[in-house]
Amino acid sequence: MLTRITIIALIALHAVVAPAATRERSKEEYWWLCPVDRSMPVRPEFSSIDTAKGATEVRSDSARVVDNDVTEFFGHAELVKDKAAIRAEEISFDQMTETGRAEGDAYLWQDSFLWLGEHALFNLADEQTRLSDGSYWLTDRQGRGKAGLIRNDGLSNVTRLKDVDYTTCPRAAETWKFSASKLKLDHDADRGYATNTLIRVKGVPVFYLPYMSFPLSDKRKSGFLAPTAGSSSESGFDFRIPYYVNIAPNRDATLTPRIISDRGEMMTGEYRYKGADFYSEVDFSFLPGDDLENGEDRSSFTLIHQQKYADNRGSIDGLIQNVSDAGYLEDFGGSLSMTSLRFLDRRLATTYHGDGWSVFGLLQSYQTVDDSYSSGASGPYKRLPQVIAQTNFMERHLRPHFHALSEVTYFDRQNSVTGTRVAVDPTVSLPFIAPWAYIKPALGVRYTGYMLDNAGEYADSESRAVPMFSLDSQLSFERHIDFMGNGVLQTFEPRVYYLLVPKVGQDDTPVFDSGYFDFSFINLFRENRFSGHDRVGDANQLTVAITSRNFSLDSGRELFRTSIGQVYYFRDREITLPPFSPEDLLARGIDDPFLLLPGTVVQESGTSEIVGEVITNLTRNLTARVTLQWDPDQSQTNKSAFAMRYASEEGAVVNLGYRQRRALTDVEQTDISFRLPMTENLSLIARWAYSLQTQQALEVVGGIEYESCCWGIRLLSRRYIRNVEGEFDNAIFMQAELKGLAGVGRAASSFLRRSIPGYEPFF
Repeated sequence: MLTRITIIALIALHAVVAPAATRERSKEEYWWLCPVDRSMPVRPEFSSIDTAKGATEVRSDSARVVDNDVTEFFGHAELVKDKAAIRAEEISFDQMTETGRAEGDAYLWQDSFLWLGEHALFNLADEQTRLSDGSYWLTDRQGRGKAGLIRNDGLSNVTRLKDVDYTTCPRAAETWKFSASKLKLDHDADRGYATNTLIRVKGVPVFYLPYMSFPLSDKRKSGFLAPTAGSSSESGFDFRIPYYVNIAPNRDATLTPRIISDRGEMMTGEYRYKGADFYSEVDFSFLPGDDLENGEDRSSFTLIHQQKYADNRGSIDGLIQNVSDAGYLEDFGGSLSMTSLRFLDRRLATTYHGDGWSVFGLLQSYQTVDDSYSSGASGPYKRLPQVIAQTNFMERHLRPHFHALSEVTYFDRQNSVTGTRVAVDPTVSLPFIAPWAYIKPALGVRYTGYMLDNAGEYADSESRAVPMFSLDSQLSFERHIDFMGNGVLQTFEPRVYYLLVPKVGQDDTPVFDSGYFDFSFINLFRENRFSGHDRVGDANQLTVAITSRNFSLDSGRELFRTSIGQVYYFRDREITLPPFSPEDLLARGIDDPFLLLPGTVVQESGTSEIVGEVITNLTRNLTARVTLQWDPDQSQTNKSAFAMRYASEEGAVVNLGYRQRRALTDVEQTDISFRLPMTENLSLIARWAYSLQTQQALEVVGGIEYESCCWGIRLLSRRYIRNVEGEFDNAIFMQAELKGLAGVGRAASSFLRRSIPGYEPFF
């Protein structure tokens, strides 16, 4: 069994890209561990809120007029004008030129900065200041530093500093510090430029760049992103360094050269284009001459396009995917969900919603990407095209309601029956709608016609019409009860659904896309047990179900819901699916060709499985869900699942999961994941997914998360199954952040969001 170890480490200093669509922490949350810096003085303000705009106010213990325009102020001197404020032991001010100097602990407030120096020169007219041997603070967020010289030009909105350093750490615990010989801050461009930059951690130099540019805000900027380094026993050393290109406010691209020591040099890229009504993305990768695959070129390409039109009544959804060979995803996919794919979807779909009607169009095909798939297999059918139109009229009390769905699809597949299928499903109902009841008798016809090109054993043209009748009735009772001292509204909702569909022979028509619906509570009320239009199940059955809900009278939140239901069959279900070939089974995701799908044999049981579910939200922090399917004929549980989540305001998250299934392939698994804060700085992170059926761990993740005022780190270890053959990977993730400066290893937090439901990173 192959074991691969991957170590990932990154550092990002140069560019900013669009943030992920997750909840952003507020400034208070981000810096909540930082002590208050009591060395920062309070900014002087005008003594009266009625002071005229543009006026200058100077206060001090004493003053001396040097000449007609120059005045010297001594002792707690303060000068305020517009956005600028100055405080010093001594201020000399020329009222005519609006220039002056400050001596002795000279504080200057300007926009979001506070400057402190022994000597300061200022020009209020040109908004220029100059300080020597100064310190500074960021007043709108955490951050401070020192500089040998600070020059600020308000007209050009540029600040220049020499011999400067910067940190977000408190004075008593200065973990890291950034320094540069020269620093230019262009506030209009939101960019900073530094020369001879050095980062020290605990006083030890760890990173040097002769020149760098960096953002002063969250605006995007072209530049290098986080380089990534790793190693694996399969591909050797792996290094990549992305370059981000900010083309326009709504367009950007990322190009990533990648060096894989045992395979060669690879180039990957991403292009994004966004408008008011559309979004497009192109992703590609190319590896010329893979040394591990006898010099074969390896590549992938993906195009995604989503668009709205006609005042959002219509939408377009396009997806094109292609890889150079069947083994590409296993070598470069990076996860079991990717490497276990058998087919890559390619589609172009459009939907339009009119007033009481809608239409849907689809072009769809696939690429086979499974090495184990036999050469004669054809995969799923292509739809070239599929057009569906249906009515969407609102139901009204005791008024006839008409609903119709029509579909025309051309199915194509190599070495298979091909042709056009036409389906028309009109239904007429007379609903009774009241606050306490919903009763709906419905009468309909399911028509399906076939015009086949490569008919094989079937006739070139065939059709059928299957009538159906249903009666859906639901009552709703409610009462007020007291639950643990809280007012609760409790409902009792019995539901009875009768379905009558005669048996109409269908063995003389092919099966293009029909399958058997998974049995669940919601599917107890379906009019057809088969998906698609190739089979219409015969039925004479009655579904009986009960649901009870409990709502808080204070908040309206649903606290507790229970549901249970069962189908009673009054005759055997004789309409079946045909036995599938091994290729068809693989196309439907079934690995064992000797197993029969449900619905391929006559079903004679007089009752269905009993389906029940319980959902609880007793507190805002704790939710749970239990589902159960019991087979009374076999006296066994065929499917069960349990999921519970606890999420506190302090950041603790605990997920417990269990699922079991007895069907084509028995499955019994547990899944436990959590993030547990141990102290205000330290949290434990873990996930354990285990198969009770094979007595094997599917994925194990463990690590720590540490956050302080000015830095944080995550260190994770992961062992997981990487492909359907059961091969394992071992990986180490490290993410560190110097708050206010740079991040290392952005992949770790993204991975934790996927692995631990409800997880949100602190930094």
